[in-house]
Amino acid sequence: MSDETISCSACNRKTPKNMYNKCVYCGAPYPQKHWFSDEQKAYKIAQLKEENEAARQRLEESRNKEKEQEEKRRRRDSSY
Repeated sequence: MSDETISCSACNRKTPKNMYNKCVYCGAPYPQKHWFSDEQKAYKIAQLKEENEAARQRLEESRNKEKEQEEKRRRRDSSY
């Protein structure tokens, strides 16, 4: 989520800053000065949705290409 790391005051682990505003290991809340704002959260969610859609499209294109190759192979093999 972020390159920034925060030392958790509860478990003393370094954790990445995240949208949930708490330690990913123990769940202790971050100090408010490290919280993501609502605007930052909305921006990051929109960014993640765009990335997910792009990945979904690449996967669908890859699957379609594999299907086409398999159909060509079957047609080729059935002609023997």
